[in-house]
Amino acid sequence: MTSSKGASLGNLSKVILAIIVVFTLSLITWYQIPCSSDHVARKGQTVDSNAEGGIQTLIVGNLILDAVTGQFVIKNRSHSERLRVKYGLGVDFKDGFKECEVRQTDSDEVVDSACLEIENKLKFVVHHKSYNSVDCYDIKWMSLSCEVTPMDCLHMANAHWFGGATSLYQHWPIETSHMAMSPYVTTKHGSVVERYWVNCRGVGIKVDDYIPLHVSVNNDDAMLCFKSSYDSKVFSNLDGEHMQLKYQVCLGKNVKAVHQFMSPRFFEKPQAVPAENVFKYPIWSTSERHGKDVDQGKVMQFADEINNHWFPNGQLVIDNSWSTVYGDLEFNHETFPNPRDMVDRLHGMGFAVSVWVTPFANIDSKAFSKGLVNGYWIEDGKGEAPIVVRWLTSNIGTILDVTDPEAVQWFVDRLETLRHDVGIDTFEFDAGQVYYLPRSYITRHPLRSPNEYSSKYIEMVSRLGDRVTVRTGHKTQRLPIFVRISDRFSRWGYDSGLKSIIPTMFIIGLHGYPFILPDIIGGRVISFDDPVDGELELPERELYIRWVELAAYLPVMQFSVPPWEYNSEVLEITRKMVDIHEQVVVPIILNAALDAVQTGAPIIRPLWWLSPDDPPALHSDDQFLVGDQLLVAPILEKGARQRDIYLPEGHWTDNLHGGYFEGSQWLKGYHVGLDEIATFTLRANVIV
Repeated sequence: MTSSKGASLGNLSKVILAIIVVFTLSLITWYQIPCSSDHVARKGQTVDSNAEGGIQTLIVGNLILDAVTGQFVIKNRSHSERLRVKYGLGVDFKDGFKECEVRQTDSDEVVDSACLEIENKLKFVVHHKSYNSVDCYDIKWMSLSCEVTPMDCLHMANAHWFGGATSLYQHWPIETSHMAMSPYVTTKHGSVVERYWVNCRGVGIKVDDYIPLHVSVNNDDAMLCFKSSYDSKVFSNLDGEHMQLKYQVCLGKNVKAVHQFMSPRFFEKPQAVPAENVFKYPIWSTSERHGKDVDQGKVMQFADEINNHWFPNGQLVIDNSWSTVYGDLEFNHETFPNPRDMVDRLHGMGFAVSVWVTPFANIDSKAFSKGLVNGYWIEDGKGEAPIVVRWLTSNIGTILDVTDPEAVQWFVDRLETLRHDVGIDTFEFDAGQVYYLPRSYITRHPLRSPNEYSSKYIEMVSRLGDRVTVRTGHKTQRLPIFVRISDRFSRWGYDSGLKSIIPTMFIIGLHGYPFILPDIIGGRVISFDDPVDGELELPERELYIRWVELAAYLPVMQFSVPPWEYNSEVLEITRKMVDIHEQVVVPIILNAALDAVQTGAPIIRPLWWLSPDDPPALHSDDQFLVGDQLLVAPILEKGARQRDIYLPEGHWTDNLHGGYFEGSQWLKGYHVGLDEIATFTLRANVIV
């Protein structure tokens, strides 16, 4: 017995020793994991549970979630805080979370994961992914109750933020903007929408494209907030699903680094460069010149005036009221008695000819009746009749179902017929935004997201060539067409005036759309529905001149109010700027356009593209780069004849006054005459 007992004690000692060794090794391994570079998936660390066992703190990579404060922070690899998020607003987290099972993922990049939940309320899942120089966190909140609406608010303080939708009051950076919580879809002024933001601290955010996303910006709280909710007139929850809020956060070295990492993962690069002549020569539009009061004689008179004043022909857009009724894609033979002859004569003068087109059809049109018989229109929520849309204030009609292949082919065929019979070269497409859809509607094939309507509309019209211009954009970066910014108005400010143009170009370019058509020079002075009675109303003279100078350095110049309506000084300044655009700027733009096809980079770039860690470059909204080589600093203030100019890092040649400057410095009080614009060229391979 004793012998036997002694043996048992000996075995027990060995077991205890083995346990101690294993435990010690596990402790060593645990402490080594944060510094390890291997990519083996492992479970997130949970610490600081409360007395009831509720988890109060979670650490996954450099994401630290605190249930007491209802916030999580994300730090970079140097353990410096880069983002702070207030999560799950409206949910009580005082008792902490419970652990839940993490679904396995096949991704080699996932190095850490965790799942937490509050029973019958909310579930939180995070995956930490590690790349060479970037860390990403996939965040998912899942509502477990119809009464819980997932909502996260990102603190915007201590950083400059860029991205989001275009807006009526456009700012860059966006933390000075204000937007109340609203559905994040394409709207009248927010016509280009991507769920993408970056900031100057190297943080990038991409929200899932298919959740019912609502966004607010600086809604009196200095926060960027995301909410997933079906409680709006835009998003419908036909299947009774619980809400999910899904987004990815990536951390890079700086704003440019994180953008260049994220952009190719979420945005397709353009497939080709659109028509070179659209970049090179001006577009002339009848919109402000004649409004709705346009006819064949006035179009030919406009063309004669352009030629008689020795301007490049370019493209002439017959902008409004060319058809008998909106929706009937054929000329009104009372106002355009011989459209084929008109177009042939315009071609003989060197013009390409475009007409303005929308997806609408008024209820008194032949197209409406034809589409009604064949089911080509979007139907109301009961499937009993086409939806009714009021547009351009006085028009009542319906809208094309772009999910229906037969409706799409019918629409495109009618435009091809117009092209064949009349000789029209291309089309200026308007509308296509979710803004025009009602709360309840039925399409032939369901839309995963309302924004998909905009995508499918753009995909449809892109079939009509590389001169096409469109008003909206969502996930259509790959298409080699021009995206026209929403209407600008004849004023100086950020309220869709002159100062809003550069910020708008930046935001659209950041979202992967490089081929941008600014609105007409001088801005709009009449309502779209109004005829032009008597004398043409002109934009303010100085505003018009400064607008021309800015437009000369943007991808496309578009006129409606012609410069000869002013005086000889305005005419000569405009001629000079049109010549600079064609001879100097367009070659740079075309090189940048090729770069856009290869890399997805914008043509018009913010200063931080060259100096991503330079504070003045990060908040500059009145200077820009054309490609990487040309810096442009226009005058945007009424009455100004000088301005301060910031040169980012590099060696710069002053193209206006001559001389050379080192970058990373301000040029204070730089003189710019009324007929001038300040530009600087980056000097390559300079040895100091």
